[in-house]
Amino acid sequence: MLDVLSDHLKVAGLAAGTLLQLEARTGIRWFAFGESSSPIAVISLCRTAEHIAEAREEFAALTVLEPHAAVLGAPRPLFQFYRGDALVSARTGIPGLPLRGELKSKSADAFEKQLRIVGNWLTVFQTTVVKSGTVRDRVNELSEALRGRDPLPNAAEIAILERSHEFLDRMSSIPATAVHGDLWPGNVLTDRHETFVLDWNTFH
Repeated sequence: MLDVLSDHLKVAGLAAGTLLQLEARTGIRWFAFGESSSPIAVISLCRTAEHIAEAREEFAALTVLEPHAAVLGAPRPLFQFYRGDALVSARTGIPGLPLRGELKSKSADAFEKQLRIVGNWLTVFQTTVVKSGTVRDRVNELSEALRGRDPLPNAAEIAILERSHEFLDRMSSIPATAVHGDLWPGNVLTDRHETFVLDWNTFH
């Protein structure tokens, strides 16, 4: 398997000197390293249906975002293929450390700094990835998607949708914007003065 992964990385233009393997219940993850301390690629072997669906959704999102990857600090999609019933999915690695610990600080200055980092990134994201239509259009699309989803929406999701429909008329004048879908401090990494963002499987 390692030889197969190395060959795919070479085709993608990446030469990995080391592959670090970590195993979990849902599958296996490899971190490919070149000459730096940051991984040049992250490869996942997804075994469960849920994990496979998430990997496919993220790969599709990264493909859409690839023209803007450098500006957004987003990974680039590398390759995806099935190995038996499991899905192998790879993206480029990104440098940096997550904001997670710093946001728990009691320092108001540190908290303000992190909010500024995230706010600046959101401004770039929502002006770079432009969505057409209105919030009302997106809510209607989401409703249709959830109704056809397997498994069906849970009680909390149904309650949110029903509540949102009460405000549809007001939403018709609000422009739709791109949404990361899981923007929390653990998914935001900083390296010197650059910001990077992970986990794009809920992007819409």
